[in-house]
Amino acid sequence: LTSRLHTHRWTVPPVFAALQELGQIARDEMFLAFNMGLGFLLVVPQESAEQALALLVEAGEAAVVVGEIEEGAERVVLESSE
Repeated sequence: LTSRLHTHRWTVPPVFAALQELGQIARDEMFLAFNMGLGFLLVVPQESAEQALALLVEAGEAAVVVGEIEEGAERVVLESSE
């Protein structure tokens, strides 16, 4: 399966930009080595996403859909805009 993440859908904490600059680390390597601000991912069927978001927000969590899982090669695809 392919995991497609839309990097513009969440705010990357400034500490990651500082690490990247100080360590001269490539963007793709940053996503491989660090979570880039994604503390916890919950994978649910697409038809359950809206309900899952509502429950998480009701519980006080800052939840957002950051991507999707699709058929394809076993890889992660990073997209920076829609």
